Amino acid sequence: MGNDAFRPITSCSRLPKPLNGYLYTTTRSVASEKSLPAIGGTMAAELGASSPHAANIIVGVTDGPDRSKGILTITHVRIPSEADQLLSSWESTKADIGGRKFDAGTTTVIVLASAASPASTAGAGPFGGYTADDSMIVDSGTQLEPVFRVVKTNWVKTTPMVSKHFDEATGGMITTTQTLVQGTDIGSGGMNDNTITEYQQITAAWYMITTRNVVSAELLAGRSYTTTTDYFWPAVLGTPFVKVDSWPLRKGGTDVHVMPVYARDVYRGPCKAVVSEVWSSGRAPTPGVPGVLAPLPIVISTPILAISIQPTLHPAIGPFNLSTGTDHPIYNYAGATFSFAATSPTDWPESIVVSDEVRPFRGGWLRTTVTAYRPGST
Repeated sequence: MGNDAFRPITSCSRLPKPLNGYLYTTTRSVASEKSLPAIGGTMAAELGASSPHAANIIVGVTDGPDRSKGILTITHVRIPSEADQLLSSWESTKADIGGRKFDAGTTTVIVLASAASPASTAGAGPFGGYTADDSMIVDSGTQLEPVFRVVKTNWVKTTPMVSKHFDEATGGMITTTQTLVQGTDIGSGGMNDNTITEYQQITAAWYMITTRNVVSAELLAGRSYTTTTDYFWPAVLGTPFVKVDSWPLRKGGTDVHVMPVYARDVYRGPCKAVVSEVWSSGRAPTPGVPGVLAPLPIVISTPILAISIQPTLHPAIGPFNLSTGTDHPIYNYAGATFSFAATSPTDWPESIVVSDEVRPFRGGWLRTTVTAYRPGST
C-alpha cells in the first residue's frame, strides 16, 4: 500500500502499564513544502475530521531523512478520561505509617502538561475510603512528554476500623473505633457522654483517632440484679397493742397486769435485696436519703400500771386515761392521760432503700442503690 496523503498507514500499540492509553504512529506522503504539524495539536488536520483518530493528540513528528522523499511520520496518542484511568490503573499495596502497615494503593494518571499538578488527583480515592498520602509528577519513559505528564499518587485506606470486646466490669460490649486521618492539628481529645476520644500522632502528617465507649450500654441504661442483704426489721405492735389482765384484790379493787401484743416480731438477718447500678458522666448525681425504720418505745410508770415496751413500729396510741378508781385499797382517786405518737413508718414497708452511694468510675460516676425487701418477700 502506498504512503500518500489519502491513504496513510497507522499502527497502534498500548502504552505500558500502569499507563493507560494508546500510542499511534501514522506514516504518510506529503509535499516537501508542507509545514510540520504542531506538537500538542490534534490529528484532524492531518487525517480529516471524520477520521477515528481525529481527536488524538500529536506528541511527536519525524521527518528525518525520508522528508526529502515526502514521507512524514506522526506519533499521536489517545488518552482515556482521568476517571477511566483511575479505575484501571489501581495497584494494591501496603503503606508503612509510623511502623504500622495499612492497606493502600497506587494510581497512575496521564494528564496534559498544562494541568499537571501533584494535587490533581487529591480527594477520596478512586473507590472511596482512601486518602492521598503523597502525589508526584514522574517521567513516563515514553514519548508522552512534554505534551503530557504522569501523576502518580499513593493512597492509604482510612475506613474506620471497629472492634468490640466484652467488659466484665460493666457487663456488656465495649466498642472501639480507630480512624486514620491526615492533618496537622486534629484536636485535643476528651470525653463526651459515654465516649472518650484519643488522638495519637504517628507521623508528621498522620494521626490515629481512637474513640471508645467508657462503659457498656447496659450500665449506661442501668442494670440491676437480685441478691440478699442483712437488715434489721424492728417489731411491730398489734391492735390492740396490749393485752390487759385484771386481778381482784381481797381488800377491794383490782391489780392490773398488761402484756404487749406484737403484729410482727423483731427480725435481723438475710432478706431479698435488689442492687441497681447506673453510670453517668458530667456532674456527680445527688444520692437519695436511705430509708429509716424509726421505732419508738412505750413506757408507762404509774402505781396502778407499769409497762415498758421495747422500741417498735406502731400507729398513734391514745389518748387514754388511767385512774385508781374509787375503791382502790391504797390510793385515793387519781388519774392521768397518756398518748404516743405514730412512728414512721407504722409497719414494715414492702421495701426500703438501705443504701444509695455514688463513687467515681471511669471518668464518670457510678451510682449504686440497694433496696431491701421485707422478710418473706419472694
